[in-house]
Amino acid sequence: MYCSIYIQCKLQKNALKPKTQPLQAAFSPLELLGFFVQLLPATALARLPSLKAKRFYQRLFTPLVTLWYLLFQRLNADHSLEAALTNAQAGGADSLRPGLSRRLNSTATASYSNARQRLPAAFLRDALALQGHKIIGLSPTTLWRGLVIALLDGSTVRLRPHGRMAKEFPPNRNQHRNRS
Repeated sequence: MYCSIYIQCKLQKNALKPKTQPLQAAFSPLELLGFFVQLLPATALARLPSLKAKRFYQRLFTPLVTLWYLLFQRLNADHSLEAALTNAQAGGADSLRPGLSRRLNSTATASYSNARQRLPAAFLRDALALQGHKIIGLSPTTLWRGLVIALLDGSTVRLRPHGRMAKEFPPNRNQHRNRS
């Protein structure tokens, strides 16, 4: 009897649990590509000093296409190289590199992986700075709760503690202090 009551309770609890739905992407890959082209136009990227200083062979994965697929991988639900290559084969970046989808015959991800390795880190920094300037240029006085929004580079920034913030988020501690 105890066993049947336990099973009934367990079934009732499971029936009350909400069914979780997989997260849906807010934007389609095509819409994201439109944002990418708006924020990082090919002509502006080609003029970046870090890209001008280096010569690239004409390859399927140009620096522009490679940069797009780096961002695509991060924004896509599937972050794998295969997902990026599948999108490229489906024509996802044909507007950046006409005919790319027709010329990608292999399912091997080596060409994209190698393109990521060839991309100079300075180019990524320059592209991020260019994107930041474009975003600020769209609305330099955008306010959030009366404060001007600023883009940060991801480094640690010390802010003045407000209310219980210092207690909730204690300051960073250097774990390898210089011992004299």
